[in-house]
Amino acid sequence: MAVSSYKSPISFTCRPRLGLRNCLFTPSILHTKQRRNLATTTLVSALPVTVSESSTPPIKSFNKLIELLINRVDLSEAEAEASLDFLLNDTTEALISAFLVLLRAKGETYEEIVGLARAMLKHSVKVEGLVDAVDIVGTGGDGANTVNISTGASILAAACGAKVAKQGNRSSSSACGSADVLEALGVAIDLEPEVSA
Repeated sequence: MAVSSYKSPISFTCRPRLGLRNCLFTPSILHTKQRRNLATTTLVSALPVTVSESSTPPIKSFNKLIELLINRVDLSEAEAEASLDFLLNDTTEALISAFLVLLRAKGETYEEIVGLARAMLKHSVKVEGLVDAVDIVGTGGDGANTVNISTGASILAAACGAKVAKQGNRSSSSACGSADVLEALGVAIDLEPEVSA
C-alpha cells in the first residue's frame, strides 16, 4: 500500500505475513540516497519489541548536544534517543524548541529518527483494548490548505465496523484540525487513556 500527500510523500510498504512491525515508513525528510539505502530495512522493525528504561545513557551536557546540532553534526541513534528522553523528562519549552529547530535545520538522519522513535515508544501512553484497531492520521500542518480527509475516513471506517484510533490536533495552518471536527460533532476528545478504550 502506498500513501502520499501533496508536497509530503510518505509511503508504507507492508509485508502482511510478517505483521505491522514490518512496515517501511519513508518520510519526505529522508534524502533520495538515504531512501535507496532503506530498501531492505524498516524503521518500525528496526525498533526493539521491548525497550528497557535504562537502554540509553543519560545526556551529560545538553549544551554540548545543542553545540553539535549548531555545527550540523549528526547524532547517533543512542544520542537522539537520550536527547528525547531528556527533553520529555526535565526541560523547558525553550530547550525543546532549540533542539527541534536545530535538528530540522541540520536535516534529520535515519539514525536520529530511529533513536527519537525509540524514545517516543518508551514515553508513550498505552491505551488498553486497541490491539486490533487501525490508526488513521493526516498530514496536519502541511501548509497547502488541504482538506482534512483523515477525520472523515476515520468516521467512515468506524461506521463500517473498524475499531479506529484517530490521532489529531487543533488547527494550526488550516480551517480546522481533527480535534476541532470531532469536538464539533460531540466527541469527547480529552479522555484519559484508561477510559478511552
